[in-house]
Amino acid sequence: MVRAWAGTAVVLVVPGAIVAYALRLRFRRLSTWAAIPGFSLAVIFVIAEAVGLVGLPFNVASASIAVLALAGAAFAWRRTRVSPPVTKEASTASSAAGPTRSEQPDDPSTVIATRLAAGLLAVGIGAAVLIFLLGISGHALVPPEIDASNHGFFVARVLHSSSVDVSKVVVSEPSGAYGSASFYPLGAHASAALAVRLAGADIGRVLVVFDIVFASIVLPLGMYVLARALARSKPLIAGFTALAVPALVLFPFASIGYGDVPLVMGMALVPISVVFLRRALTTSADGRRLQVESVIAGALLLFAATVVHTSQVPLILMLVVLLLLEHAWRSRAPSALRASLKPGLAVGAVVVLLAAPTLKLLVSGVSERSSITLASRLSLQSALGRLLTLATPGTTTRQPTLAILALAGIVIWLWRRRPAWVLAYAVMLGITLLVWVSNNSLSKLLGVPWYHSTARLSFNQAFFVPFFAGVALAALVDVTVRSSKPASPRMLISSCVAVALLFGAVVGYAASRSSTDLLRTVFEADARVTPDSKAAFAFLRQRIKPGEVVVNDINSDGSLWMYALADLRPLFAVHPISSDRAALADWDARTYLVKHIDDLAVDARADALVKRYHAGWVYFDEQLFDLFHHTMQLDALKHDPRLHLAFERGTVHVFRILDGPAASPS
Repeated sequence: MVRAWAGTAVVLVVPGAIVAYALRLRFRRLSTWAAIPGFSLAVIFVIAEAVGLVGLPFNVASASIAVLALAGAAFAWRRTRVSPPVTKEASTASSAAGPTRSEQPDDPSTVIATRLAAGLLAVGIGAAVLIFLLGISGHALVPPEIDASNHGFFVARVLHSSSVDVSKVVVSEPSGAYGSASFYPLGAHASAALAVRLAGADIGRVLVVFDIVFASIVLPLGMYVLARALARSKPLIAGFTALAVPALVLFPFASIGYGDVPLVMGMALVPISVVFLRRALTTSADGRRLQVESVIAGALLLFAATVVHTSQVPLILMLVVLLLLEHAWRSRAPSALRASLKPGLAVGAVVVLLAAPTLKLLVSGVSERSSITLASRLSLQSALGRLLTLATPGTTTRQPTLAILALAGIVIWLWRRRPAWVLAYAVMLGITLLVWVSNNSLSKLLGVPWYHSTARLSFNQAFFVPFFAGVALAALVDVTVRSSKPASPRMLISSCVAVALLFGAVVGYAASRSSTDLLRTVFEADARVTPDSKAAFAFLRQRIKPGEVVVNDINSDGSLWMYALADLRPLFAVHPISSDRAALADWDARTYLVKHIDDLAVDARADALVKRYHAGWVYFDEQLFDLFHHTMQLDALKHDPRLHLAFERGTVHVFRILDGPAASPS
């Protein structure tokens, strides 16, 4: 794991730090550090696209040269440009990302509150990391579930093809002859591939570390910065928001069980993307230089969200628009909206320019996925019950106390005449409810970005519940301090600590237990790479002939990991969702082979397919991902005269396919 952490740290920090330096972002600001991973993801994917366009391989060498060139350009940019005078308007807009230490007001209580908020942030991040480490202890070889095995395969394909070309990466079998989809965002996979190669780590562990970093560090930090931007005069709201992030079992911890690493990464980038986009669209034209750099920063984060996981892009845009409308309404300045139009178009132009090589594929990919439906229908009463109690999909976990706390925060926020975030929450709950209880055209349209999945839609509560809980907890501290006579800094500190401890006792402890148990369960049951399967992969790696294929059980057992971890070629990779007839016909032929692999002695077609696909081995694991079933049957495999049991350990079995009924095993 040390190598995985080292590679991840370099890949997610160095390119983004160079960009932050070029854009004159202050490294003393937490907003800068929250944005750096997003900048890094964007830069690495741009590099991957660029080298592909000129016919060069995407690897550590080409990426390193590009990053060094970027560093030189950043240094030259800083040396040749003079910082503009900061106007009052530009300063006000820039402060949305949170004040630096040198900008703190002289009011001692505000200084203390800011330091307390930073302490609560540290506790929130520490709690999230601890939950992860306790939950995955002993089972951190790969992330759980079938989606994770697909993403591991994509990372391996990026490494083996030295490209982020979707037609070479998202394929139905490892040779890359048939594509599975016309588009898939590969920003996360490009960065993971570099981390793997740079540190010599294995793909599974790098993806686990990506999960931990984005879910337990980037997300709480981003929510803290967002809360500081929404409530600049109330720093404790930000602190309690960060503290509440790991208290929500629904996300990020429940989502880890789905194995969708890019989903976790994309969602973790939402808060900081909203902050920087809002800042880009509200920067005064007087600070022209600041505006250009703000536009670039916002565009890079929006681009990162697009190439990591496109689902969150509509949400980011909606949140920014609502916040701009609220600002115009509260300041009684409709002209502010018109002023936002020009930088908004500039942000869009930069994103389109960066995405130009894959823009056409992106449009076709949205159309391709519009028919995917992952929703489970519920009655209106059941759906409302799950939403209002923050129910975690697939478990009995509900958090009504946290929901009540968030409701109190909503009331307080509305009382302060701040409707934007409340309205955004209402819209997301409405879409979730609509997808849950209906299947009409409106439901289908609104649910497209989230694959019509109510679970994925429910995860978006992570951007609202912690914030509103933070509002309520900070208000409780305010009430306690004001009720004391006289109010003093010591009273502020003791009240803050008391409220934090009370929240931890009433909500946090039970939530951490539930999250830890949830992680432990999914990693034990659905992280389908075990010491037994790794031993089987090693056995095959030593004996397999060049070009030979391993017949696997349509990836219901995690067998696809053999490609990412041992460079073995499984018969099946990713099921095609495109309309490519050749890809679908090939998949059907492979399916026929695996269904009749125990009939080789009597089925001429199956025997011909063995030769066509150069199948030399059969891999079978008795353990499956949850909700899956076997296509092959172990007893039938053991009784086929053309199959020789060559390896057996625990639940894993490996068979050699013999040349004929009477042949002896090699």
